[in-house]
Amino acid sequence: MMLEWESGAGNVEINGTEYVLQQCHWHSPSEHTINGRRYALEMHVVHKSQDGKVAVVGIIYKVGNPDSFLSSLRDHLRLVAGPREAEKVVGLVNPYDIRISRKYYRYMGSLTTPPCTENVPGPLAER
Repeated sequence: MMLEWESGAGNVEINGTEYVLQQCHWHSPSEHTINGRRYALEMHVVHKSQDGKVAVVGIIYKVGNPDSFLSSLRDHLRLVAGPREAEKVVGLVNPYDIRISRKYYRYMGSLTTPPCTENVPGPLAER
């Protein structure tokens, strides 16, 4: 599942460049490992700058306490369950409900899906 937001949903600033929130999606298991450990779930929060550059904030989920953002999506998931559809509007999802740890790793990486752009700022946080 992928969530897309209209303009004005939020932004991050990395190295003096502002990136506007575009969408988020999940990978299971996680694409990243920390000290060789792969996690059950990873969310990618994708942002784009005015000049078209992409920044992805990865959030690794540890199994444990419920996550309020994922819990808020439960009803939306029921709406999209069933045969695959190209696109379905499910209502308002507040990106400010995403909670992350103050601990994070920061590096330059590449997109893992085409066009596989390189030198993408990639902060990675634990949840």
